[in-house]
Amino acid sequence: MTVVPFLLLGLLTGPSGAESWRPPELAVKPPPPLTDFESLRAIALRFLGTPYQMGGVGSPGIDCSAFVCRVYAEAGYALPRVSRDQARAGAPAELTHLRPGDLLFFADPGRPISHVGLYLGGDDLIHASTGQGEVVVANLSSRWFRERLVGARRVITSSTATVTAPLPVPSLELVEHNEETKLLPMLRRPPKRPEPSYGPELSGGGVTSVAVRGALITEAGRFGLTLAPEATLFVEDWALTLAAAVPIRLTVDEEPTIGALERKGDVLRFLRTATLGLPGADLHLSLSRLADLSLAGGLVDHLLPAAAVRGVPGLTVARSPLSLTAGARVMGVATELAVDDVVDPGLLALGIEAPQLSGLLRPSLAYAGDQRGQLLGQRRTVSALAAGLALVPVDTARWTLGVEARGTLQSAIEQRGGLGSLHLSGEGRFSRGRAIGLELYGEALSAQSLGGLFGPTYVAYREEHLAAWSEAGARLGLGGAAHLAWGRVKAGVRYAQGAGGARRPIDQRLEALLSIEGISFGGTTLLDLRAVYAARAPFSEGPVLDYVQASLRWRLAAWLFVEGYLGKGETLEGGAGVTVAFIP
Repeated sequence: MTVVPFLLLGLLTGPSGAESWRPPELAVKPPPPLTDFESLRAIALRFLGTPYQMGGVGSPGIDCSAFVCRVYAEAGYALPRVSRDQARAGAPAELTHLRPGDLLFFADPGRPISHVGLYLGGDDLIHASTGQGEVVVANLSSRWFRERLVGARRVITSSTATVTAPLPVPSLELVEHNEETKLLPMLRRPPKRPEPSYGPELSGGGVTSVAVRGALITEAGRFGLTLAPEATLFVEDWALTLAAAVPIRLTVDEEPTIGALERKGDVLRFLRTATLGLPGADLHLSLSRLADLSLAGGLVDHLLPAAAVRGVPGLTVARSPLSLTAGARVMGVATELAVDDVVDPGLLALGIEAPQLSGLLRPSLAYAGDQRGQLLGQRRTVSALAAGLALVPVDTARWTLGVEARGTLQSAIEQRGGLGSLHLSGEGRFSRGRAIGLELYGEALSAQSLGGLFGPTYVAYREEHLAAWSEAGARLGLGGAAHLAWGRVKAGVRYAQGAGGARRPIDQRLEALLSIEGISFGGTTLLDLRAVYAARAPFSEGPVLDYVQASLRWRLAAWLFVEGYLGKGETLEGGAGVTVAFIP
């Protein structure tokens, strides 16, 4: 009996020239349709980095068939919504004679079509990837695609072509990768577009490959050549990625070295990244030398273990932290765990975020403790326990408005302090991955307390933070933040300042970042740029505690990357190199 309402819905919204099933995001551009592939490719590349979301149409997440449907809708063509219906659109195309713009369809052996992507030419495919959790450019010759490619359709066939699809039939199931297709769900990026990362994210191709990375880098103030044979395994179905590298340091006056191997845990130094999303479970695990850590909706600010590393994280032969992050969601309660170094743990953080209560209130709780705090040459354990309660009167696909109260207790041995803050925030999300957000907040700080205690500069300047923390008196603080996501561009800025006569120079905080992903230089040559500046006391007369990080990744081909990195904590380090990969 439960199918009767759906049958009635199908009759009411059945095939019609108006295509009433289409949401606004999939509205077809009025004629004339585009007839050249270059314009179509430009539309498709705008969606790079858009989060994967089953059933999503792009505001903010999108699934594989909605991505193809939306790209062609913006080009003026009315494709059906799901991949198995799209497989009857246009004209058949031979797999041995593909053209850029063709739709490519994939299925597990003996199963219905369950995945679709857009052919870009060469070995390149752009698609909404379930395993990588976003729209990406993939290598079509890799094993996963070769074994599952079952068909192709051509929509643009000539300068006067129109789509020859059957009349679009509203499907009662507008979600790809369901249980029927055995592509099991796993935790991916959250449906709301996350803020840009503060971490370096210097990581080669991200596909199954064997590669050699050669780089000229500085390490502990010394200039030299590093060679890093590396291997990456990526399994789409399981969202599993393993990447390992052996950095070999070459200098003129020394023998080649791979760094000290004094402990059993030093072997893990060769592991660059390991991530896993478990099938059928809202759970993920990640080990990385390049990640930053942020928990419980910002109650624990970004932590940068790599900020303390001299040299390029992941390429230096010295020890660099292998950080652990893990997350699980059970009955709507999200739990997160982070450890700055699994070999020699120093900083541990735990965050819990509950679902909205009564549709309006969202509580969260976070703890962070650092065993490596230093003051006057002595180790001091620093810990903070933070709780927050957010009132979210507006939370739709387009808008979010909220008010959040936070309270934090901080301690270091016998000294304790605390702070309370009130945050007003809003975010508007628009089509094509566009979003803009603003936040204003005020803080009341007691003695022996510090706003943004575990912020971006903390790891690089532990002792200076703790010294200012122990001497601080009661005072007020004001701050604001803004972030922007506009297609491939992400930017953010945050500024805070102490108020009153008791304010400290370190109360002054400035954080700014810019990320531009997937810049096209013709064909599928892509360039990623990112730059971060974070500082304490940037405009004071005393010493500035600042951190600078910038990276560049230029994808010349699926097997060839040029990369550059610059970082500054207490010292200035950097490097540039080339990665050549073999993709099986």
